[in-house]
Amino acid sequence: MAVGRGDELGQLRGALQRGSLVVVSGGVGMGKTTLVQALEADMGRLLTGQSLPCTAQRTYQPILNALSWAPVSVEPPLMADRVRQELGAADTLVLEDVQWSDEGTLAVLVGLAGHCGVVLTVEPSSSTAQRVRRLGHSLGAEFIDLRPLGPSESRELVDELRPDLMIGERQRLADASGGNPMVARLLANSFDRGLVPRGDDRALVSAVVRRCSAPARTTLALLAMAPGPLPLDQLGEIEELKGAGLVTEEPDGFIGPTHRLFADWALESLGTDDRRGLAAVLAETPGIPRRQRAEYLLEAGRAREALTLATQCRADPVPSAEQAAVLLTAARASKQLHDAPSMVDPAELIDDGAHHRLLVRAAGALKRHRPLSRRRRAAG
Repeated sequence: MAVGRGDELGQLRGALQRGSLVVVSGGVGMGKTTLVQALEADMGRLLTGQSLPCTAQRTYQPILNALSWAPVSVEPPLMADRVRQELGAADTLVLEDVQWSDEGTLAVLVGLAGHCGVVLTVEPSSSTAQRVRRLGHSLGAEFIDLRPLGPSESRELVDELRPDLMIGERQRLADASGGNPMVARLLANSFDRGLVPRGDDRALVSAVVRRCSAPARTTLALLAMAPGPLPLDQLGEIEELKGAGLVTEEPDGFIGPTHRLFADWALESLGTDDRRGLAAVLAETPGIPRRQRAEYLLEAGRAREALTLATQCRADPVPSAEQAAVLLTAARASKQLHDAPSMVDPAELIDDGAHHRLLVRAAGALKRHRPLSRRRRAAG
């Protein structure tokens, strides 16, 4: 329901028909996803992949997510060829929140621009958004910047969301939304529970989430820590979260947060013990790649298991960025295990790492903590 976005929707359709790469920019809750989803009615398949801060170092993650592919170890030009072969003439590849994407994904876009329909969404206030805009300009992209809805459009949206309310009540919600469609939806969903809108968007999200039961908040936090949507049968209190407008169910039965802002709030509200417990759950969740399982094991306080699994992952044929993430996990686990020999030497990381920032961090972690060699332990 892209209320008040008729001009932007027409611009988006026209850009794709011209074969342009499109960058949709807008603040949190401005309706970037809703605008793109409105294309589906008349422009073929939308293949959507999401980038998250927790997956920022996983090579091609949003593309793999969109196409339901397993991780691959190929260079960006070959990856672009494979993506072009997969997409039909009427298909559109949608990569959301690309400010969190890895460098490999952005490099693939160079080979896709002008050959197939591609839409990127980006939050302009993020520190990494400028690199996306620079890339878009270099590739001749068309930009669509979403602004807050006007008073009449806000009222139209609230009228569609809550036609059961009195006129004055709907006007109050429209005024309180500040032209932000996400805020309007949150207010509409929470009106019956007596939520009085005050403060900024994050304060509103906090108020809505805190009205949920503890089990529902735990489920939302689990979704926030996960690398992507999780199967419905592994989650509890979903109907309560749906009723609050905090999660959405995908066609394949997977559940994810309605917006990244909810995930951000859930992550920030977790205590250390909470995070350890949820990390332990995710470490045992089917379908989690073992490289990421090692990270969850480490966060759950199971450093020895994390080190063992990360060591095994070093043999996996994965892109350098993912290999760097594995090495960093191993370095952190080794640092926690004061009696464990390091799996790699810092000099090896610097020599072989092509100065990747994660490898440099791993080397630094190992330099700060160098477990005693077997010879030195025996001598002591």
